[in-house]
Amino acid sequence: MMPLTPLDAFRQYMQLNPYWFWGLANKVVPPEQLMDEAVSLARRIASNAPLVMRAVTDELRGRVLRGVEAALSREVWAQSMAVRTADYREGVAAIAERRPPLFLGEGPGGATGA
Repeated sequence: MMPLTPLDAFRQYMQLNPYWFWGLANKVVPPEQLMDEAVSLARRIASNAPLVMRAVTDELRGRVLRGVEAALSREVWAQSMAVRTADYREGVAAIAERRPPLFLGEGPGGATGA
């Protein structure tokens, strides 16, 4: 048996794992565990900073409509805004204090992003 070339290995991987490769799936569970896993993932996502999650959601939706350069430019802007928020400061403090963060959805100067 001949060893696989890198291209052949890539093709084989794509045939076995297309959903993982393209980022459409990150875990496979039996059907009876699906709802518990989905709720667990939803809770983890919901525990993140609200303003950052809104920016990520907007960015993912917008990438479909924009090119890569525009998306990267928007990402730089979003990150520069995120580091000015009360939620960013809370996240840094929570890491330093080894505790769960308490995000309030407050932007620069304490303004809420509602």
